[in-house]
Amino acid sequence: MLIQWRRVILRLFCTLHIRLEDQIMMFRTDNQCCRVKSGIGRVRKSIYFFCFASIFGTLLYYFLVECNVDYRNFNNSEYIPLIWKWDSSQSPVNKLAKPLHTREHANYLVVYDYIAADKFYLGNSTVTLTTQGTYEFLHHVEQLCLRWKAPVSITVYAPGLNFYPVVRRILYLRRCRHPCLKANVTWHLIVDKAHAPTQEDTLKAREMPVNCQNDTSNFINFRKTHKLSYPINLARNVARKMARTHYVLASDIELYPSLDLVPRFLDMVLEQNVSSPHVYVLPVFEVEKNSKVPETKKELLEMMSSKKAVFFHKLVCDTCHKFPDRDRWLKTTPPENSMTIFSTVKHAPPWEPFYIGTNNEPPFHENFTWEGKMNKFPQVLEMCFMDYDFCILDNAFLVHSPGIKRIDRASERRRAPYAVNNTKLYRLLRRDLTRKYRPRFNCMK
Repeated sequence: MLIQWRRVILRLFCTLHIRLEDQIMMFRTDNQCCRVKSGIGRVRKSIYFFCFASIFGTLLYYFLVECNVDYRNFNNSEYIPLIWKWDSSQSPVNKLAKPLHTREHANYLVVYDYIAADKFYLGNSTVTLTTQGTYEFLHHVEQLCLRWKAPVSITVYAPGLNFYPVVRRILYLRRCRHPCLKANVTWHLIVDKAHAPTQEDTLKAREMPVNCQNDTSNFINFRKTHKLSYPINLARNVARKMARTHYVLASDIELYPSLDLVPRFLDMVLEQNVSSPHVYVLPVFEVEKNSKVPETKKELLEMMSSKKAVFFHKLVCDTCHKFPDRDRWLKTTPPENSMTIFSTVKHAPPWEPFYIGTNNEPPFHENFTWEGKMNKFPQVLEMCFMDYDFCILDNAFLVHSPGIKRIDRASERRRAPYAVNNTKLYRLLRRDLTRKYRPRFNCMK
């Protein structure tokens, strides 16, 4: 095929060359004969060189690019890039760059790509799980990494004296735990400007020695002792913004995904042709303390039937995560190696779904704190006004780390002032969205 293709090109250019030579010779005179022949020789050499360069360039492109590129041309995606798979030596963010990539944001200092994963992905080659947390929750990252088997972007809030314990725990996970943490997890930091370490200390902290035999440290929760609120939506936005892949799952650090979710999802979207704005929803569940987290829908359904698993926040805020037709979802048993869309619905408050989407979705509203609750709902409300479709997946789900959550009265009293503030902010936001977008009845409940 290559030889035939080359002959076609050479025949094309040779025909062009003959026509050009004929045109030139038509205007020759005896006095100009030698000059014209010399010009023809130059033209002939130029054409031959151009043919050779075209063939050589095509072959070089094929062997250096095409053989190493994975194309996934999704009909439902406006972003169809080339997929470059880089190793650690090629990754531009893998180097400990100086100076640090930092940015001030209100009362915080954000350090982007503080410690980058060794593997680097772009475009539609995979899906990035984006999440956030504080020191107390970092032990969940290893399980996330093992189950997700794809890039993870995580933002850690490390105020004041918690900075060094957080960095030490990150280094311990990278150096002493499963290799997937070093390969796939990229870490970003948020610190308070009032308690931020110097840039020199921030750089040096990455080189701290770690004892793999003992990861304990004298941790004192600086945030609680100083009564600082947790900027959860800023952390979510940082982790999502720094994802290099087109598709992202903005999730919480304690939510474990079902197995083989990423390859099944990528295979599924290849077959989809959805033009309207949309996201792919993952149903969420809880299991009893000390229970094994289910890996497949079959295992999940068995635990649901034996009452060892319940819908997420069933005893705290059942309506907040009650997706449409969830009882019928429990009755469907698709083949384990497949994934399809169970149903496509519009949003109805106060549903706060977790979904696979892109960075084209609205950012999380950063003035809503974790303590004030309903911090995800403003973003989903805006998506409702934008007339998004929510495609519920049938063979993919998230499960909270073991332990069914119940209402904690003491925590409710402590968080009450923050909840009042979030409620006020929500009302103002709803008013602004009503002015910005065409009002929709189901968005105003």
